[in-house]
Amino acid sequence: MLDKVKTPKLYMVWHSAPSFSKGDTYMDLTASILGDGVAGRLYQRLVVEKDLATDVSSEQQSMQLGSLFWIEVSLKNASSGPEVERQIDDVIGTYVNSGPKNDELKRQAAKLEFSIMSSLQAIPEVADRLNEFEYFLGEPNSFKAVLDEYRSATTRQIRDEARNTLKPDARL
Repeated sequence: MLDKVKTPKLYMVWHSAPSFSKGDTYMDLTASILGDGVAGRLYQRLVVEKDLATDVSSEQQSMQLGSLFWIEVSLKNASSGPEVERQIDDVIGTYVNSGPKNDELKRQAAKLEFSIMSSLQAIPEVADRLNEFEYFLGEPNSFKAVLDEYRSATTRQIRDEARNTLKPDARL
């Protein structure tokens, strides 16, 4: 038996900083702050407060020459698309003007650090990371350097990178 369920979606995407640059780290943190689960700013606005969506996520898709920053929204109905877009613009506008709050930044940096460390529980993952660090950074043992970028990021640095990246006229 097949269900014919249609879920309207809204996607927004921006070009962002390449892998292993500081901008990539800052946009990873921005993606977490805006769209990571029920605590994310976009989820709170679109699902909890406005009841316009059923799910929201954001992601920094890191790539060598240039990355992509994604926002994906599952709409409650297709006709709410323009209103959802306005609400996203409002949330992003507030974010690029004031930046993340210190508690948001610390929580998401710790969560990303935990994710990185948890991914190293299997030997193949460790080997993949060593190869990745050697290729991109020229040093296979760059675990501490990568983690330190998340740990040392400031709200100002993240705000400035988000302001340069998440421009309304630069998105698809």
